[in-house]
Amino acid sequence: MKNSRTVLAFIFPVCLILSSCTQGPTDISSEIKEANKAFTETFSIGDANALAQYYTSNAKLYPSNSEIIEGREAIEEYWNVAINMGVKKVLLETITADSYGNFAIEEGIYKLFVEGNILIDKGKYIVSWKKENGQWKLHQDIWNTNNPPPPAGTILNGTWEIVSYEYTLPNGQPDNNVHIKNAIRVYNNSHFSVFYKYKNGKTEACVSMYSLDGTSISLKLLYHSTPGMAGKELIGKTFVEGNKMTHQMEIDGYKIIEKYKRID
Repeated sequence: MKNSRTVLAFIFPVCLILSSCTQGPTDISSEIKEANKAFTETFSIGDANALAQYYTSNAKLYPSNSEIIEGREAIEEYWNVAINMGVKKVLLETITADSYGNFAIEEGIYKLFVEGNILIDKGKYIVSWKKENGQWKLHQDIWNTNNPPPPAGTILNGTWEIVSYEYTLPNGQPDNNVHIKNAIRVYNNSHFSVFYKYKNGKTEACVSMYSLDGTSISLKLLYHSTPGMAGKELIGKTFVEGNKMTHQMEIDGYKIIEKYKRID
């Protein structure tokens, strides 16, 4: 009798597990749309810390052209950088969302916008959701862009970090309000984002279209955190040699020379 009870005690939970595994999926599109609405509204106010709370504590991001981002702290930093680079709005369109007990799979389409409601990226995503304390949270978030990959020979593709700089005021004097760190990300063959951090704590960001013809680079600023800069069209020089880049430009008499190293 004792052995029979032991066998029953083992079989009963196994049957429950098998039963839950064999249940068909449940359409929870309306619930996930509500969760996405809350996420996008939070994104619009630029609160990266609050965005991270929509994820499980051990959640992972799988962005395009990036390493895996794991954990709320890292996810908060990722979204903080995106917001500081000028991304103002994200739209999420759920195509399907099916739950399997406390887990769910969503397929959808995303769009990213900068200031002026200008679309800079769109693509598709798959998210695995996990229900915690009755609330659906993002657990694994993977997406990739619909933008065409950079053509072979697009030498600017990648992430660059500043190593030296020289800024000259219109009066010919050096500008000592220098930044500490700068990274440029070329998202595709026509757009890049820039983020500056200065010694005085000031930050500056922009998103721009660009075209490269030899060493001549033409820019159209779609977004800039400095008032009056968005919409400007600029021409400069960019020289790339292996993993080193030199960028030269003049804006209203203000001369810029920046040197970078490729970090991915």
